Amino acid sequence: MLLRFLDRESVLEQGPQIPHVEQIWDFIGRSYGAASQSPVRLFVHCHAGASRSTAIAYLALLHRHGVKAAEDAFTELLQVTNKPWPNRRLVALADEMLQAQGKLLQPLDIYREANPRRLQAYLRLHLRRAAVDPVYGDVIGTAKWRNFKR
Repeated sequence: MLLRFLDRESVLEQGPQIPHVEQIWDFIGRSYGAASQSPVRLFVHCHAGASRSTAIAYLALLHRHGVKAAEDAFTELLQVTNKPWPNRRLVALADEMLQAQGKLLQPLDIYREANPRRLQAYLRLHLRRAAVDPVYGDVIGTAKWRNFKR
């Protein structure tokens, strides 16, 4: 499955929308749900590898653990990823779609509050990498990043 949308946390036409989350949730259910006969792996890729991909990984873990165990799913996400920064809009849309009443957002918000500099560190890392590899910078669009405080 291939989905294309900007990694934004505000409501934008090109950012994540409910249909994206529905497609993701359905794909996870079909591919990795209870009907799966053997262990499977999910590969999720986004340009920076921190926000969209970890939000989708969180959704996959939620599918396994269940919405009521969102905290357990997020704890597992922290064990299988390196310093994630899940896209809050994707998670909020999933929370809305699944009528979770904020349960999916709670562990994410606690994590973000405990790690307030994590996103800035990711951005600095990508800017340094883009300075060495201009093609990389073009791919992830660092030239368009505005209002970034180093």
